Amino acid sequence: KAIQKAVVRKQTLQFFFSWILHQTYDSKVQKSFDLHFSSIKDLIVIGLTDVWSAIRKDNFSGLSSILSHLSISHIRILFDEFKRICMSNDSTWQSTDGAILGLLSILKSFRLEPVKTIKEWNNKGDVFAFYLKLGDLELDYLPSFITENIRSVLYRLLANEQLSIREYTIKTFIAFLDRSKHQETLNSFSDITSRLMSRCKITQDVELSSSNKIEIPENPWIDAYEAESLLGMCSYLVKTVAFFSLQNLTLHFHTFLLYL
Repeated sequence: KAIQKAVVRKQTLQFFFSWILHQTYDSKVQKSFDLHFSSIKDLIVIGLTDVWSAIRKDNFSGLSSILSHLSISHIRILFDEFKRICMSNDSTWQSTDGAILGLLSILKSFRLEPVKTIKEWNNKGDVFAFYLKLGDLELDYLPSFITENIRSVLYRLLANEQLSIREYTIKTFIAFLDRSKHQETLNSFSDITSRLMSRCKITQDVELSSSNKIEIPENPWIDAYEAESLLGMCSYLVKTVAFFSLQNLTLHFHTFLLYL
């Protein structure tokens, strides 16, 4: 009966994360930690998917405090579980809400660090010169298990009817782009425009190869929840992208005008 009380679950999970954080500093228990990580993962997921929002937020903070001490293999296990919850039709909205928070926490655990020298900056070959740091591990890119899977989750949840899920998804999308090469941002701008204009027929103008012809149907707008989220992402993208670097600039303008 005690576990049915939110305050009991809250205190128990707070102790759990404090204990886990303490254990990560002790190299002697690392093998045992690895051996029992499946159970640790289950407790993390239970806390993040609790029906009470205050517990989910507390566990988001708790998870954030330990992620930099975990190995990439442990983080992948957590990522895969959070992704599974987000993509499942059987998940409650509270579970999905917590799972997207988990993905946000994972992305934020990769800290952005500026390169140390001009030579390093030149070798990066990108407009933003940085590397990623997870604990003592230094990376040039996010792990492939994130980059190859995150988009399907994000676009699915941007259309969710629950406001908090959409808001957390936008934050997760931004965290992903902040830790990616600039081309990822440019690609996302094009993807979002295509989704906003998905009910319109767009063909290339034969006379003007750089322009498009747009046929607008009677009801050209996509689902309101999805449109709100995609336009919310656009408010971030327009601050980070130079318009002259965009292909089909006219199409972007037509998209914004359509949704005014």
